[in-house]
Amino acid sequence: MRLNKYIRNSGITSRRGADKLIEDGKVKINEIVVTEPFYEVSNSDCVKVEDKKIKQIERFEYYIINKPIGFLSSLSDPFHNQFVSEIVKTDARIYPVGRLDLNSRGLMILTNDGDLAFKISHPNSNITKEYIVKLDKKINNYIAKKFEAGIKIDDKSKVKGRIKEFDPDNFLYSIKIKEGRNRQVRKMFKSVGIKVLDLNRVSIGGLKLGDLKIGHYKKVDRDYILNEVFRD
Repeated sequence: MRLNKYIRNSGITSRRGADKLIEDGKVKINEIVVTEPFYEVSNSDCVKVEDKKIKQIERFEYYIINKPIGFLSSLSDPFHNQFVSEIVKTDARIYPVGRLDLNSRGLMILTNDGDLAFKISHPNSNITKEYIVKLDKKINNYIAKKFEAGIKIDDKSKVKGRIKEFDPDNFLYSIKIKEGRNRQVRKMFKSVGIKVLDLNRVSIGGLKLGDLKIGHYKKVDRDYILNEVFRD
């Protein structure tokens, strides 16, 4: 089995993350640093990542969760002690597929299946995510059309969003995007002088948050995740 796939199947990271670990010289096979992601690992090899022995996962787990505000999507941070992965009661070392920032809430997928995580999070998957946002003011057709044409954030290429009214009297709108840049939705609105007061992700592809309560989660299977996410 190729080294990057072996690391991915250990559940500690995605294939892209495995490639980065290998490239950075953090992977050893039989105490020798290996920097070739396509190195073939044998059953007798001892593989270590950052000097910790890893092994293949025998059982993958899949969860959908309604992330509360105040929980980090990362696995560790010295300045915070609430992590979304800790909401799920399991012995498996699961991690989020994609992210929601600290002050955002809503639908997330957690798993220890690196292959599935890579498939969903890869830009070529072209998956639409929908958010319900509460803004500090109403928006007009000009702004909606500007979002559809594309807005430049972070001095990079333009990103697009499709806005629909949800409850405009209370400044609530639906926005759908396909990119996944850091704090993208908030930055898009900020670029036109609008502040996002609340952000709730309600769907990833065809996978819906539904009536899952904040802070609750549901265990599902791999086929369910793939069928729903790519039913967009």
